Order: sequence, then C-alpha cells, then structure tokens
Amino acid sequence: MRKFQWILLIAVFLLLSACKSDEGKSPSTKENAGMQEEKEDVNDLQDQKEKKPVADIEEDTLYTWEINEQTNLLLVKERGEIEVFEDEYAIGSEGERQYFGNVALYIVNKDEENGILQERLEDITLNLDRAFSKPYSFNGEQFIVWVQPEATNVNKLRMWRYTDSEIKSVQFDAESTLIVSHQQMKFLKDEYLQVYFYNNQDSDGDGIGWIYRTWKWDHDTAKFTEHAVKKYTQNTQYGWESGKLTTELWHEHSGEYVLFPEMTMTDEVIDLIENGQLLDNDIRIGQSIDKVLGIMPDYTTNEYYEGAPYYSFPGPSSYFYNEDTREITGISLSAGSLTNDLASIKAIFGEPDEDRYDEMEQNYVLLYTVGNYLLRVNYDENGELSGFWLF
Repeated sequence: MRKFQWILLIAVFLLLSACKSDEGKSPSTKENAGMQEEKEDVNDLQDQKEKKPVADIEEDTLYTWEINEQTNLLLVKERGEIEVFEDEYAIGSEGERQYFGNVALYIVNKDEENGILQERLEDITLNLDRAFSKPYSFNGEQFIVWVQPEATNVNKLRMWRYTDSEIKSVQFDAESTLIVSHQQMKFLKDEYLQVYFYNNQDSDGDGIGWIYRTWKWDHDTAKFTEHAVKKYTQNTQYGWESGKLTTELWHEHSGEYVLFPEMTMTDEVIDLIENGQLLDNDIRIGQSIDKVLGIMPDYTTNEYYEGAPYYSFPGPSSYFYNEDTREITGISLSAGSLTNDLASIKAIFGEPDEDRYDEMEQNYVLLYTVGNYLLRVNYDENGELSGFWLF
C-alpha cells in the first residue's frame, strides 16, 4: 500500500511538471504559422501600395495628424494652389489659407525612408486653418476627420479610421461625407457619433432650427448608420428656444449630448427601484448629493422644480435633494434614452395604482408602488413616454 502511494505521488508530480513547462511554451508551430501568415498578409498589402521618399512627402505636406508615437498621417499637395483670404468670407477669415487642388494621404512610420500612399482625392477645397483637428480615439482606433467650410452654416465632414496599419474611409450609410454646421462633434460611448445641422432657410419644411443626428457605429461593416434624429425647430412649440439652450449646453459641456434611444428597461429595474435606484449606477435615494457631485462634477443645471432643488447631469438623469440634509430625495429619468414603449412598461410593472390625466402637467400619469418607493411614469395622449420619477 505504501509503495502504491509513492507511485501515485510520483505520477502527480510528473503531471504537474508537464503542465508547468507547457505554460512557458510559445504557441504551437501551427499557431505561429497562422500569426506569421496574417502579418505577411498585412505586409503584402503595404508592399503593393505606392511609396514615396519621406523627404519629398514632407516638402509638400499641408497637414500632419499624429496617430501614435511611431506613425503619422500626412496630407500632401499633389497639384493645386494656396490662396490667402484678404477679407471675411463664409468659408474663411482674413489671413486664413485656402487650398484648392488634388491631395494625397500618406502613412509615414518613424525611421522609415518611404511613406506609403493611402488615398488620392481630386478637386478638393480645404481651409488649412479651420478644417483639421487631432485624431479622435473611438472604439479602440484612431479616427481622422476634416470639416471643410462650404457656406454659412454648411460644412462638409469627411472621416477615416486607422486600422491594420492603414487608413480606411468611413461611410455614413451610403455616403462618404456629412453636412454639419459646426466642427465640434461628439463620439459617445465607443458606439455613437452625434453632429448637428442648423437649418436657417426652412427649404425642406422642417422649420428654422437645429437638427441633431446620432449615428451608430457598426464594427463589422466599418460604417456609421443613422440611429436617431432630433429636431428643435420653429414648427413645434418652444422648439427653437429649446434648441438654442440645448446647443449652448452641448458646446459648453463635453459630456452633454442630445438624448437618443440607447437602453431598454427590463424586469431587472424592479430590483433597482426597491433599492432606491432607476439606473444601475450606484446612485440611489438617501445618498448625499455631494457624493454624486464628486463623481460627476460637470453638472448642467442646478435649479428648482415645484420648490424642490435638483441637479441635472449630462445624460438622462436628474437628482432631487433636501437642502438641509443634502440627501437625495428623488430621481428622474428622461424617456428619450429608452427604447421602451408604453405597452412594455405596463408589461414590466403590471396594473398601476393609478392611471390618470394630470391637469397641471397636461399629460397622463401611471403611479406604481414598488417596495418603499413611488414610481411615476409620464406619457402623452399618443402613448409616447416622456419621463420617469422615483420618490
């Protein structure tokens, strides 16, 4: 019996030693071959592209984007002219430089003698002092953008992404450009892009005002598809006024954006509500509002609603609090961020305590008791959800 135990211990020791030695081994020959083939495929694609000495590229460079410490993207003049504005125009100010002609985009890697051609564009107009910005980091890649003034309130946005050691043009549905009214744009949550256009002529019947478009990134197809459109125009009551305030906040706060459907309320929200929450973000009724301000100091509003003080933050939530104790007493959530409809909310919460019309608010209200809290759901005559209140 003792001899058998020793044999068993030796077998276990040998097995563990084999596993330990395998941990330090490099990938198998087959895996190495696959990795090498993938690397060679990328190198083959680069080798097939036209190259040009870096010294020649730099001599005709119009603009340089620093993609990373090893790589730059250079915009190069091929055939064209630069003029300097002598007066104020919609597409440029006095002293700014405008280029018209053909351009090429080259990748230049550190310590390499030649740059690699990525793309050529013909008959391009560019304000060399306005069109460019630093690359944007989005979805784990670098995105390169130029926004060229075309007329008053009209700019043409073009975009590329740096991936697999080369740049690739980004599409917006089937288009290669977007028309926007401002160079600023919002890349949101590694999934969305938001821009706006100010319609000052009402040529399409939307009315004068701001039109915000949110685009969703599809990594598989490597393009943006239009996800949501929000209009603040004179065609709706207080539309223009709301759009003006919204746009001021949009520019003032880096995290602020126009709400769009991005989350779906499910049965799990009941557990959150019983814990005094509307979102799974560790903020609940009874906590100090100062804790929230410590987490999110860039609030957009600190005002009163029906005598109760509250803070609003970029995104869908506002938090009401007691001025004496500083404790959070209520949470509101805009329905603009939800994909839910009224039917799905009723399916989650069941029969309400009340379903009535609120004369003062001029909307319909569902009231639910959930644990120790009261949930109020507002909706309009068309059944469109407008907001959630938890007290």
